[in-house]
Amino acid sequence: MCEASSAADVRDSDPSLLACAVIDLELPDGDGPDLAATLRNARGSLPLAFFTASTAAQLRERARAYGPVFDKPNLDAVVAWAKKVAQPPPTK
Repeated sequence: MCEASSAADVRDSDPSLLACAVIDLELPDGDGPDLAATLRNARGSLPLAFFTASTAAQLRERARAYGPVFDKPNLDAVVAWAKKVAQPPPTK
């Protein structure tokens, strides 16, 4: 698990090390959909979701283009999503 408090911190990290990413919609130095675009440009298959208290409709709609948007404080739904998408593929 990797935790970052800003978009800049995420941009300085290596997305190939992530199994998935959960992003807030409103960051101190940008917004979640812009950060999602950066991550997808670096690694197109990275599963992305958003966890937010924001009610900004336009921001939420932009985010949905990259993945599901979960409302705070429903952490259980986010954890269930992460467990589902972060699982390695089954071996044959």
